[in-house]
Amino acid sequence: MAMLDRAVAIVTSETCSNSEIRIENGFLSESTFTYPLNKQTEYKCKPGYVTADESCDRPVFEKAKVKSDGTWFKLNDSLDYECLDGYETRDGRTTGSIVCGQDGWSDKAACYWKPCDYPVIKHGWLYYSYRGYFPAYVNQQFIYSCDRYFVPPSQRSWDHLTCTAQGWSPEEPCLRQCIFNYLENGYNPHREEKYLQGETVKVRCYEGYSLQNDQNTMNCTESGWSPPPRCIRVKTCSKSEIRIENGFLSESTFTYPLNKQTEYKCKPGYVTADESCDRPVFEKAKVKSDGTWFKLNDSLDYECLDGYETRDGRTTGSIVCGQDGWSDKAACYGQCIFNYLENGHNPHHEEKYLQGETVTVRCYEGYSLQNDQNTMNCTESGWSPPPRCIRVKTCSKSEIRIENGFLSESAFMYPLNKQTEYKCKPGYVTADDVSCVNPPQVENAIIQNQKSRYQSGERAHYECIANYDLFGEIDVLCLNGTWTKTPQCKDSQGKCGPPPPIDNGDITSLLHLVYPPGMFVEYQCQDYYELQGNRNIEECRIPKIDIYLDAYPRKDRFKVGDVLKFSCRQGCIMVRADSVQCYHFGWSPKPPTCKVHL
Repeated sequence: MAMLDRAVAIVTSETCSNSEIRIENGFLSESTFTYPLNKQTEYKCKPGYVTADESCDRPVFEKAKVKSDGTWFKLNDSLDYECLDGYETRDGRTTGSIVCGQDGWSDKAACYWKPCDYPVIKHGWLYYSYRGYFPAYVNQQFIYSCDRYFVPPSQRSWDHLTCTAQGWSPEEPCLRQCIFNYLENGYNPHREEKYLQGETVKVRCYEGYSLQNDQNTMNCTESGWSPPPRCIRVKTCSKSEIRIENGFLSESTFTYPLNKQTEYKCKPGYVTADESCDRPVFEKAKVKSDGTWFKLNDSLDYECLDGYETRDGRTTGSIVCGQDGWSDKAACYGQCIFNYLENGHNPHHEEKYLQGETVTVRCYEGYSLQNDQNTMNCTESGWSPPPRCIRVKTCSKSEIRIENGFLSESAFMYPLNKQTEYKCKPGYVTADDVSCVNPPQVENAIIQNQKSRYQSGERAHYECIANYDLFGEIDVLCLNGTWTKTPQCKDSQGKCGPPPPIDNGDITSLLHLVYPPGMFVEYQCQDYYELQGNRNIEECRIPKIDIYLDAYPRKDRFKVGDVLKFSCRQGCIMVRADSVQCYHFGWSPKPPTCKVHL
């Protein structure tokens, strides 16, 4: 690239004069007045201007976004960008900046998938060591347990921790579990009750007692119950200490606990400030009374203006002052008469509607109300839209040609902007149809929030019915029009929990919450270890691998020293090394997995 403040001009005649050259927003840098043929000379740009090769085009943003709409940037211009959710820059930040330099942008405007580091579980720990699994990839799961007095959100003795694009889920894996079985100086529950951190329970103390700060609820916090389950004696107030002008207490009690509310009544002819009604607002009505304040049970009569009436068709009305204010609005409404529909079916007799009411009409075939409506609203200015049906534009079924498909409706004419469905002939799908229909049914299971169609990348969530446990993935994935492998729901009697940890070994088969009788778990020894009492093996069998992974060469048995290579199927990204080798103690390292790249 040329120097940033200079460029080259070529003289095309035997001699050229300095005065013949015009450089827009620039000037020749030499003081010579004449130049021989093909002589090159330098020029400079005025301050604030650069040559075409002294600028940067808009960069390509990878997993990032920028607010600037510019398409061209000058030398030393900077451009800030922000990473999309779940991504970060190479130095671990969510924002970055690049600068336009002599050789282009100083760096790529790129963000990268943010993997999950080894989790720090407050009040808990990972159930296994999970050697070699970190950093984890999205949707990878790990079993964890919680410390004493803490449980997972599911309240099981253990659960799964899942790596997501936003980080670990659940975000707070271990929550405090508070036990409520005793209330000092109060009523105990009928049986022991368990609450999770953040939940609240209402309690009942004995007469004259209350929780700390006169509360009647306890909150389960990270450190236990707040306030503690202990009722303390409360201060009281005497009835004799209260003086109510022109009124009296309505209860016979003589002492009241602190902050206790009680009712009082007024003597005959007196009311409280909130037992009265202000003058109401009259809508299309008038009243003869000049009062601005009305007592409880006072009535107020009003009369409708000409051309208006109450909702029950009268020209007068009445409202009453009650404890909650006036019994109704002092309002009258305009009328709309419906007796004729142009180009449509008229009513059998004249109909009256009040302002705010709606009527449904029927236009003749090929006609519709304004804006293709079929209802009219009675407004203060009359019917909207007016009672007039207008001819609508139509499309003929014969005008439509669908290659290898057909319209699913039997209609021959369609109004303008009408949508209709079409179907493909057997063996054909729409060009963009990569969705899935009707997730597979699983015996003894139900599908949560089931719908008829799922887009590629969406999941169907299965749950087993009572007394059955789920084996396999709880979610089935729609991937380019095909469902992934479905789970099973099996009888939970005689089941086993998660397998025990294995010293110097790793479990290689898919982990489950429960195992039925007869189900086995596969594992292998870590590098430089072998099964106690076992001799060296002479061959390796094909290992169990990810469903999105292909292995080469394709055979079942391998000799010691053989190498097995892997590749991910289209749309997936490989995690870990792409090959393993057969040793006397088995395969090493552990086979890779593939994550779906959506």
